[in-house]
Parts: sequence; C-alpha cells; structure tokens
Amino acid sequence: MQLGDVLLGVEEEPYVRVASRQRHLGGCLDPGTTSRIAVTSTGKGLALVALSDGNVYHSVQDADEKWSNWGNVTTKLGVLGNATEVTVSGTSGGLTHIGVVADKKAYHGLRNADGIWTGWGRISNQPTGLDSVNGIAFAGIGGDLQIILSSPTGDIKHAIRAASGSWSAFGDLSGKLGPHQPAVSVDAAAVEGEFQTAVLTADGRIKHTLRHANGKWDAAEEPTGYPGTATMVAVTGSTS
Repeated sequence: MQLGDVLLGVEEEPYVRVASRQRHLGGCLDPGTTSRIAVTSTGKGLALVALSDGNVYHSVQDADEKWSNWGNVTTKLGVLGNATEVTVSGTSGGLTHIGVVADKKAYHGLRNADGIWTGWGRISNQPTGLDSVNGIAFAGIGGDLQIILSSPTGDIKHAIRAASGSWSAFGDLSGKLGPHQPAVSVDAAAVEGEFQTAVLTADGRIKHTLRHANGKWDAAEEPTGYPGTATMVAVTGSTS
C-alpha cells in the first residue's frame, strides 16, 4: 500500500520549489499579508492559489516553468468576506477547482481548461451536517473531486463532487479518526487512485487515513515523533 507523505510547515509568503530551485513569488501579489497558499499539478505545470487580505489569487506555471501574472479570482467569481482557508486541485479535462472557507462557510470555484471561470458555488448549501466550517481540502481523482470539511467542534466530513457536477452525501469521518477533537488544519491528496487525508487536531495530534477506490476507509494512523509544535498539516503523494 502506498501512503502519502505527511509534511508539516507554514510560510508567511508563497514559495514554490521546482526542479530544486526556489522561487519567491510574493512580490507578484498585491501589497498585503499572504496568509494561505495551495498548489496542485495541472498535468503540464502547476496551479498556485493564495489568500491575501481576503482576496483569492491564482497563478499558473507552464511546461517551460514560466509563471503567469497573478490574477485576482475574487474579481471574476465574486467577493467572499473574511476568507480564512484555501485549497486547490485539478481533475481530468484540465479543470482546476478552488475551495475557500469564508465567514465559516465553504465555497467552490471552477476554472475550465479554456481559462473561463464559473461563479462561486456554496458547498455549505449542501446537507453537510456542519453549522460552521473552519477547514477545507480537495483532491481530484479522475473526473471526481473529493472533499474534506472540518468544523470548530471537531466534526470531519467527506463528499465527492462527480464529473457531472452532482454531489454525494457528506459522510462523517470523525469516528474513523479516533477521539473527537477540533481540527486545526486539514489536507488531502490523491495517490494512485486512492484518497488520502491528514488532520491536525487541537491537542497537537496528526492523524492520517485513506479511502480506497472501492470506497472502504483504512483505520486512522497517527505519525509520532514530530520535534515541535505543529501548526499546519499538508499531505502529498510519493510513488517512488
């Protein structure tokens, strides 16, 4: 079984490491404080999103490792007040999905392969079972987008947005992750057709589980020995 690598860290400004070179991209953003970043593969390059002073920005790296100018997604999809979290993932057909938590609600935006954006869809209008959202993570598998939402009270929910745009019911992951604790940070990744998610809880524990292609979930694992106080969790795949 191939597991995703659980990585921890936080940056004040966005950095992307490509082919062992580190590029500082913060100067491309409007002046302000960059609070969150997220990155995903587009198949030919990378898509990077950032939260800066409540605005959502997007940049694309092409196959030649050249970056586009930052575009303000908020001006295309609409203003979201008090945005606190952002996630991004691709699905087949060149689609890029952006998720945002704003005013304790979850939103989904879509960039088509031709660069045209759709408006924000409010995920919280779905029957999530959550009164308040504080965390969001996306991972694309084929044409489907798998989604994790967390609440300040410790509830963790999972759903799938199919390639058709329809939504599955939101299932409860809280019981699969062990003792009920508020989530501080959540992330997700797709690894060889399996969905992997990691959660950092308020008591400093890191929990990881995966959903197989047949829909079955593994028991949660808890990586130990982190030499410090974790503030954020990220998960990605390694196939080596």
